Amino acid sequence: MRTQLRDAAGLVRNFEDAYGHIIHILRKFRSEYNYPRIGYVSGVLTSDGPGRVLQNREELIRLAGVLQEMHHFPIFTLQDAFTPETLRRLKDAGHTSHHYTDFAGEILKSGFITDVFFAPRWENSQTARSEQTLAERFGLRINYIEYEEDRV
Repeated sequence: MRTQLRDAAGLVRNFEDAYGHIIHILRKFRSEYNYPRIGYVSGVLTSDGPGRVLQNREELIRLAGVLQEMHHFPIFTLQDAFTPETLRRLKDAGHTSHHYTDFAGEILKSGFITDVFFAPRWENSQTARSEQTLAERFGLRINYIEYEEDRV
C-alpha cells in the first residue's frame, strides 16, 4: 500500500486529488485484497520547527514500516502519500497546515481506517491531537507507541 501511495504522490496537485488517490488505494486494499484492517500512523511533523520536518517525516515513515511488519496488515502514514515535493506544491497553491489537518480528519472519517497508531510525542502535534479526538469519536482502535527514538 505504501508503495502505491508514494507512486500516486506525483499526481497530486491539491487535496482533492490526494483524497481521490488515497481513497482509491484504501478501497482496493479493503475490497480487492480483502484486508479487514488498515492502520494509520500519526505523529509530530512540523511542530518541532522547520529544521526537523524531514527527520520527523522519515521517523513516521520508518515507524509505519515497522508496525506493518509487526501487525501483518497495511499501515501507512500520510507522509507516504505526500512527498516533500507534493507538500511544496500544496503550499505554493495556498494550502496551509489547517488544510492538512482537515484533510487528515477526512481520511480518518472515510471508513477505511480501523487502527490509528500515535507515535511518541504525538501530543505535541495539533494535527495528531485532532486525529486522536476523531479516532475516539469514530471508535477506531487507538494504539500509543512508546520507544526510544534512536532504536527504531
